[in-house]
Parts: sequence; structure tokens; C-alpha cells
Amino acid sequence: MSTPPPNPFFDVLDTALSRHVGDEAAAFVRMVFSLNEPAKVEQLFQNAGFRHVTVRTESKSLRLPPANDFLWQYVHCTPLTGLLSHLDSNQTAALERDAVRRWQPWSHDGGMTYEQGIIVATARK
Repeated sequence: MSTPPPNPFFDVLDTALSRHVGDEAAAFVRMVFSLNEPAKVEQLFQNAGFRHVTVRTESKSLRLPPANDFLWQYVHCTPLTGLLSHLDSNQTAALERDAVRRWQPWSHDGGMTYEQGIIVATARK
């Protein structure tokens, strides 16, 4: 099992969604990154009856499409699609401008790159 801890890259999306869509949309992003304490992950596995639980933290460098493409790819492959369906073209444009502008530190060479922490757990039943 692996789970991503919070990070500044996705804080951009959280903030942009909160600002342009509302707290319900931003809460989705926070929920994706909510299981972020290695000790809690280990405890969950043990409470589920697993033994030989090993939890470690890794980091992966992820290469993504340009910011505007990534934004809409992410939105359209998550429940955010329904939460954004009521936005008009001016609102979606404002959301995109905000996210793209704030993702500039990760943008280069026609795409984006960022380091994503990952909590990895393995266990046996």
C-alpha cells in the first residue's frame, strides 16, 4: 500500500479550488493526502490483523504535463469533475490562471516536475 503525504505542489491546487470553487472541492484534495503519518499507517495495518508490518517513506520525482493540461487531466479523472460542473467559462478560466501562475516554480521544459513523498507499507496476513 502507498499513500502520499501533503506537499506544497498540491497545496496550490487546494488553495485555487478553495478560492474559485469552494471548500468542498478543496476538501477532496486534502482528503487524498490525509493518511500521512507513518505510525498511523502501521497501526491501521496491525489493527487489521497484519503482521510483519514495514512502513517506510520514499520520494519520487514526478514529471507532469504543462500546468494547464495537468490541472484539467487531474480534475477530469477525479470526483472534482462533478464539483466543477456548475462553473461558467470565466470561473474555469480564473481557476486555471490561478493554478498555472502558482505552479510556475515547478514548470520548465514544457512540463512540470516535483518531488512527491510516498509512505509505503508492506505486511503479511
